[in-house]
Amino acid sequence: MLEATIRLRRLRPVRELSAFFAENTAFLTGGTVRDALLGLPVSELDVAVMGEAETCARELAQRLGGTYFPLGRTPLVTYRVVAGPFQVDLWSVAGTLEEDILRRDFTVNAVFFQLPAGPLLDLAGGLEDLVAGKLEVIRPENLLADPLRVLRGLRLSLTRPLRLSQRSVQLLREAAGGLSHVARERIREEVGKILSQAPLAAAWERGLTLGVWHALGVVPQKPAGDPVPVLQRLEALREKPGPWGEAARQLLWAALAVPRLVGGEDPQTAVPAALAPVGLCGRELSKLLRLVAVGERLHTESQPKAVLACVAPTRAVLAWYFARNLKATWPEVQRLWRWWLAFSRKPPLLASREVVALLNLPPGPERAQAITRLRQLQALGLLRSPASARRYLQEGFKPAP
Repeated sequence: MLEATIRLRRLRPVRELSAFFAENTAFLTGGTVRDALLGLPVSELDVAVMGEAETCARELAQRLGGTYFPLGRTPLVTYRVVAGPFQVDLWSVAGTLEEDILRRDFTVNAVFFQLPAGPLLDLAGGLEDLVAGKLEVIRPENLLADPLRVLRGLRLSLTRPLRLSQRSVQLLREAAGGLSHVARERIREEVGKILSQAPLAAAWERGLTLGVWHALGVVPQKPAGDPVPVLQRLEALREKPGPWGEAARQLLWAALAVPRLVGGEDPQTAVPAALAPVGLCGRELSKLLRLVAVGERLHTESQPKAVLACVAPTRAVLAWYFARNLKATWPEVQRLWRWWLAFSRKPPLLASREVVALLNLPPGPERAQAITRLRQLQALGLLRSPASARRYLQEGFKPAP
């Protein structure tokens, strides 16, 4: 325990904020203590305070020149302080300190370290479980009080060297139904961590085992197809350095729609159906849907260049195409990307006004069809000059009904 205390004292955020916490009765706990004792990097502080957490958050934000805001609803409200390199989540100890410790989710998250210098308090056996690599629920009622802890258990079992005990698996299953009553912003934050940190295929399969995805309404009513190979390819892209990894990370939320898409659902319905239950909506959902829709067309169409001809180049589209098309090789995708960039710089064979004049069409979808079709045929190399484009419009173009 002495070694653990020394390690926590040496955390840089603890050292730099020690003066503030010396003036307030507060305890470092949760993921901060857990990860520090596992030897993992720590960038955020989880702090339980004796007294009003909002007051403490406001004073800390003022001292650091940052901001603070609430997460969740009373009585499960946490206040987050963000200032430069610091992110501190604070909440008020409810009742006595012992009662608060035993209300935590898992034993490894219930080790308390009094700031700024100790002592270390371990009333639930968390230190022993950390050594054993075990993720153990403290009490069943703790999960029922805040079902978000089911998602947290899923994430920790996938991203930390900790395994769920059989008892904990059963308790998480029994509590998963309560996720439908948790605030969407809290669901979104936890699911976002899973998608960005955990192995995607394992997250899907273990989430099914725990009943998480069913409880959130993510699973299609009639599952068909195997999402695992697609999720594995998307995960491989996520781990790539540079722009391709960044492109894949733009798509991670769409991983939840993969089980619907491999079952044949249209992306226009599959993506919102999978993501609205976890809090993704508005412009962010619309942008993601556009990327996935083009990627799905690439996956199903026999002529990908025709699909890309009228779309501005973005790596995310090809990242999705690679994940979905299990036969596509990475060199093929890179060649398609280079072609797309080069083609996007080429001007159309005919200006829009000339197309309109040649066809004598009134404003409407037929004009757009003609312009789009010319660009597609140019991309396929079937039209190479303005003269050939004019000839096609005069002799071969027929608007779709």
